[in-house]
Amino acid sequence: MAESSTAVCNFALSRIGEQRILTIDGEDERSIACRLFYEDTVKEVLRLHEWNCASFRSQLSKISETPLGGEYAYAYSKPEDPDCLRVLRIINQPKAKYKVENERLLANIWPCIIEYTGFIIPPKWDAALLWAIVTRLAWRLTFKLTGAKDLRRDLYGEFKDVLGDAIGVDQQEKFGPISQEPDETDSWVDP
Repeated sequence: MAESSTAVCNFALSRIGEQRILTIDGEDERSIACRLFYEDTVKEVLRLHEWNCASFRSQLSKISETPLGGEYAYAYSKPEDPDCLRVLRIINQPKAKYKVENERLLANIWPCIIEYTGFIIPPKWDAALLWAIVTRLAWRLTFKLTGAKDLRRDLYGEFKDVLGDAIGVDQQEKFGPISQEPDETDSWVDP
């Protein structure tokens, strides 16, 4: 399991045949490229799915200003610990209409409790999520460091596969265990 951003970058570099870096803060070409793409890649992949390991709940702080336009009565600050990357739902009123606008959440309810995807760092990632991030980062680094278009194309296809597998594993933990025993209400069970 990756313990740092440097370890994640080294996994990605190894996927494209590049040498490891000592630190993401280094001044060599590979470190600079990793620093350029790392955080945005992590944020992108975290926003693609409702990852269990990156899900948080928070009661939002109301901003004193009332949103213009009259469509929404309240404006809230998005959570910052960890940084809110994507609002998933309003928990205390699941059918409530809301909009995320300019780092604020607008809604017609008070209080407002949300579930959201937060920016997390290794080692808090699920192993499958780690490999999705590594593969996406490798895809980005390929063009910058190697220019190998075939490898870049292959990594893009691999990313889609790895991401699909990671999402599948993650979704298995959302709804509890799957029963192996047939339910007597199932139509295929003989009475």
